[in-house]
Amino acid sequence: MGPVVRRKCGCLRMSATELVDKARAGLMLDQPFYATLSLYLELVEDTTCKTMWTDGARLGFNPSYVEGLKPSELRTAVAHNVSHCARLHHVRRGNRDAKRWDDACDFSINAELKAAGFNLPDGAPLNPDYDALSEEEIYQRLKAKDDDQDNGKKPQPPGDGSAPAPASGGKGQAPEKPGATMGQVRDPAPGHEPAKFAESESEWKANVRQALAVAKKSNAGSIPGHLETIDEVTIAPRYNWKEELRAFIDQSNVKDYSWMHPNRRYIGQGLILPGLVSDSLAHLVCVIDDSSSIDMTAFNACAAEAKAALNEGSADKVTVVFCNAAVHRVETFERGDDMSITARGSGGTRFAPAFEWIADNAPDASAIVYLTDLDCRVFGEEPAAPVLWVAYGEKNAIARRAAAVPFGEVLHIAA
Repeated sequence: MGPVVRRKCGCLRMSATELVDKARAGLMLDQPFYATLSLYLELVEDTTCKTMWTDGARLGFNPSYVEGLKPSELRTAVAHNVSHCARLHHVRRGNRDAKRWDDACDFSINAELKAAGFNLPDGAPLNPDYDALSEEEIYQRLKAKDDDQDNGKKPQPPGDGSAPAPASGGKGQAPEKPGATMGQVRDPAPGHEPAKFAESESEWKANVRQALAVAKKSNAGSIPGHLETIDEVTIAPRYNWKEELRAFIDQSNVKDYSWMHPNRRYIGQGLILPGLVSDSLAHLVCVIDDSSSIDMTAFNACAAEAKAALNEGSADKVTVVFCNAAVHRVETFERGDDMSITARGSGGTRFAPAFEWIADNAPDASAIVYLTDLDCRVFGEEPAAPVLWVAYGEKNAIARRAAAVPFGEVLHIAA
């Protein structure tokens, strides 16, 4: 069945599909990046949704919602949904709550679109406190807010841009009023089909590179400022360094062999072998090189990831060790604690004292994250737990210093 064409006063009106096509064409002039990406999505009229949605392959929309938007708002809505794909939101959710993840992504996208000069509908979720945060960090803020309300704490005052949940309709879904939300991000496939997630991720990284090339050409060889972060997300080996850090934490739980949980891989061969199981305690140790060269932006971002690991259950205990030329402060947090840390920034740098302290005081450490600029050659002995060096600074300088690191993995944070 083709697109619905409605008549009013004897005159032909554009169908919803034609309106979306016109919006895509309108983006070509001023926003070629978003226009190019929108062409990779199949348009689907869907009266069962409230606004719009995308799963990385299609752009679904409620015709009534589309027809109720101003042309500039419709262009924004198309760019909004395209941004979900550009930032790989449809493959990054993991086990997070779908609705809360969608909300977190909306806050991130809308701030970017506003900076790009788009006309956001009234009530579009915005919160300047979230502008410098990743979607994962925003998700944690929203989760904490919801948990406070569930525990009977006084809700935060309005003003963060959140919109009330829309009421469900009868037949299909009642179209959303412009402004409350501009679309929903959906997984590209069921969770048990990881190959499709990887395929969609690869496709969209290629799509974004192509669209960035178009944007550069249209802007005399440079990428507009609001697209630089998308460039970093796409070109990076994974989604971004925070995802790399989170993956390291999640995969570093202490494991041991257990005959109570045999390895299923060998049962079919008639072999009963013990399987690997996680110990009851996951202890993350974060070492902060708070010498005079400490980067406070990197410190705050790394601290947020450690706090998220504690809140989400990736770690049951987090120990923060502050070390410049010597260990001078240690703070320990367990699940349920309000984790808040600050760094002072003074003195020189030596790595050995931190690892000596861990060996003596935290032998149960399951993973060690060391935040530093790597400007030191006194590493000390390799600890029993895996080490991730989160290194901040200029790329070439970090690459040179990383070559001298005798153990662990190095993860660079762009300066």
